[in-house]
Amino acid sequence: IGDNICEFLSQTNFGTRQSKGFGSFYLDENDKLYKEPEYDFRFKIKIDNIKTDDFENLFDFENLFENIELFYKTLRSGINKCKFDKNTEKSTTLFYFKSFLFLYAKSKQIQWDKKTIKEQFFKYKLDDQIKKHEKADILEYSSNYKYLMRDLLGLSTIQSWGKTKGNSLDLEKSDPKKIVERFASPILFKPIFKNKDNGSYEVTVYIVLKKINQDMLDRKFIIKNTINNKSFSLSTPHAFDLKDYLKFCMKEGKNLSAHVDIGFQKSREFKILNEIYSSLEEKNNA
Repeated sequence: IGDNICEFLSQTNFGTRQSKGFGSFYLDENDKLYKEPEYDFRFKIKIDNIKTDDFENLFDFENLFENIELFYKTLRSGINKCKFDKNTEKSTTLFYFKSFLFLYAKSKQIQWDKKTIKEQFFKYKLDDQIKKHEKADILEYSSNYKYLMRDLLGLSTIQSWGKTKGNSLDLEKSDPKKIVERFASPILFKPIFKNKDNGSYEVTVYIVLKKINQDMLDRKFIIKNTINNKSFSLSTPHAFDLKDYLKFCMKEGKNLSAHVDIGFQKSREFKILNEIYSSLEEKNNA
């Protein structure tokens, strides 16, 4: 147990929402069994230089997990933070970030699955969006190669698409062969606090990449519109290199301002993500 405890803990969190950093434990640096955590990538979360014996008040844990969630959304779904005005019944976009997975799929000549779903269920909305947002490649880019990409980073069998014509809209995804009913994210975030020489703390978020189950690759899923019960099938790609994708994100993220409209670059979300991507690094296995 002593020989393997660090390797085990570096790849394991406990309880619910494990992959997003909840339930993360590790050995103290002063423990004789301590070893550097195993990881594939890592980044740092900025902490004010606070010295205190009250560890629970040292750091805003809600802020920590919000940072991790924001970063994860740049990898998977993208971010579209809006504010709804009840008086005007209109939404204002506060921050928008186009998923790096869209760009990665495009680099492989694959059409973003969100657009494919819109083509099937919301053609009129897609056409309106293309007219409203000219030269928006996330809306306009098309390819004959159409795959379900986002669910390779965690299968969501129920996906909320807000409301349409006054009805709450959910999309249901199911494997007709019933082999895959759930698939946890293969990206594990492990935040670890460390004592600094000046008595304060720093937190490093280690990223451990799990192997994608072969059952999730080249797998056909049925996507159903819960309002009208219309459905169509979409398959995951036959192969997906998770580490190559994270390398792609790390490269693109070093120039984050190129991926965020200038009007959103003063936002808190942009500042957080810019700090994360500035410190994001891959483990040197040399």
